[in-house]
This record gives sequence, structure tokens and C-alpha cells, in this order.
Amino acid sequence: MHNEVFAKLRLDYCYMCYKVDHENLEKTVEGLKAMKARGWNVSMPNKTTIVKYLDHLTPVAKMGQAVNTVINDDGVLTGTTTDGVGFIKALKESNLDPIGKKITIVGAGGAVTAIEIQAALDGVAEISIFNRKDEFYNQALINCKNINENTQLKAKVFD
Repeated sequence: MHNEVFAKLRLDYCYMCYKVDHENLEKTVEGLKAMKARGWNVSMPNKTTIVKYLDHLTPVAKMGQAVNTVINDDGVLTGTTTDGVGFIKALKESNLDPIGKKITIVGAGGAVTAIEIQAALDGVAEISIFNRKDEFYNQALINCKNINENTQLKAKVFD
């Protein structure tokens, strides 16, 4: 998919996949930076670990402490996450604009965390997060705290 878009836009880029374990993540980041790779994606389990090897984080990455995309601007590495942006864009393209409205979200796992944070940053009126008291419940509380402390929005967690 990426390579098709690069070709269509006549960009001299190539998207390739590599499996990188925690032990080699720092070396991999330095290698990609040295090769002047324009950017790359990050998957689990490295989405949280990579944060310490980056120069900057976007607000959504900083609040969520996770990165799925790294942008290399002449050796300056910025981490972001695109899950929330993509979700909000998909809603708008379906004529469902959540901005200024109250929304309800079920869950607080990885992608949902990014969606909750992005929705708050983009200006939804209120977020109600519903999550069972399972392994993600604490993440729901953290997301709510981060949203309430870093935006004008007030989020609430329900179990």
C-alpha cells in the first residue's frame, strides 16, 4: 500500500518491514537515522520503548506515551501516533463529526487510547470511557487523568 502511494506521488521512497526486538531497538533507531530514513512505523512491543530514543513527541504521543510513527527531519526524530487522527478522519468522511459533541468510548487499549486522546485534543465536548475492571482499567484511569490535566475537556471513566 505504502509503496503504491509513493509510486503514484513519484516519491523516491521504499517501505520495508523489519522485525526488531527490544535489545536492538536503540541500535535500529540510530541506524535508520544514520541512513537518513525519512520515517518509519513502530509496532508492539516497541511503541512505548521507542519514546526514550526520540527528540520530540507530538501532544498525542506525549499524553499516550506511545508512538507508531517516527518522522525524521534532518536527524531530528519526532514520534507521533496516527490511530486517533485516522479514526477521527474516518468519522468525518462518514459525516459523523464528533467535534463539539459528547462521545462514549468502550475500552482503553492501545489504539483506543490514541483515539480518546486525539478526540480530546481535537475538541470533543466530553468523553465517557467505559471499561471493565480488567487489565486495561488502569489505562482508562490514566487516559482520563491525562486528558483532564492537558486539555479543556473533562473525561470520566465508568466500569
